[in-house]
Amino acid sequence: MVLLESIFMIRGGYLGEDFSYKLTSSIVAIVLVIFDKKRNKRLDYFWVFLFGTLIWAGIEALLQLSGTRVMPDRMLYGIELPLWISIPIQGIAEGSYLAVLGIFIADLVLNENTKKYGIIFLIVIIAISFIRVFIIYGIETPNIGGDVASRRNIFGIGAVILVGGMCGLAVYWLATTKPEPRRRGLYMFLFMLIISSFWIIFNVLAGQKWVEIGVENPDGTYSNLRRAPLLIEIAVLAYDIFFEIALIYVPFLAIPYMLGLIKEE
Repeated sequence: MVLLESIFMIRGGYLGEDFSYKLTSSIVAIVLVIFDKKRNKRLDYFWVFLFGTLIWAGIEALLQLSGTRVMPDRMLYGIELPLWISIPIQGIAEGSYLAVLGIFIADLVLNENTKKYGIIFLIVIIAISFIRVFIIYGIETPNIGGDVASRRNIFGIGAVILVGGMCGLAVYWLATTKPEPRRRGLYMFLFMLIISSFWIIFNVLAGQKWVEIGVENPDGTYSNLRRAPLLIEIAVLAYDIFFEIALIYVPFLAIPYMLGLIKEE
């Protein structure tokens, strides 16, 4: 690896371009928001959903419009989606969906009366992920250095600033908030970490996600792309799971608390 080379996170096949599963994830998130409102007479999940969607849709818009993430195709049941539709779907499916799942399981587990249901729900989500990846979509051979559904420079300056800022906010809130919200936030983080770990591992094994090293040329093309050495790939995937997924989503809960939209108990 030479000094001018970059590290790229790759999404292959369905993981990048197929929006049907993203739509399904979005619907699940909305159902949980409605459940929380009806069952608990509150808007906690709604605020997590709203801030998660707005923030992540904004992030995706910046990534794609700046060329940091390259996604040539965005398909929903064979229909090519325009950016103004695909971005909000990504905001939900790749942002608020996991956050709402995390807080839902956290709330179940934190309540002794529903703890077992939280564990069962977690296992079901992981099982569904396994079925979706290996049975519905199947295993593919990674197209190393070729045309892929999504290629992102994981350590681009903008990405590092964004991740640092969001994760910094998460750590600050967890360190300064009251014990009950902190406990809720930590459990949310833990379950997001568990779910995303299985999700990433499944997709790596299925050839849907991997890490490349190469040169990004000024004209937007790439040179000398190749799969990253195993240790680098493991380290980058671990960074992705811990910082770019689990920790970076904690502010979706923290911000509503900080604004007083979710009451501290």
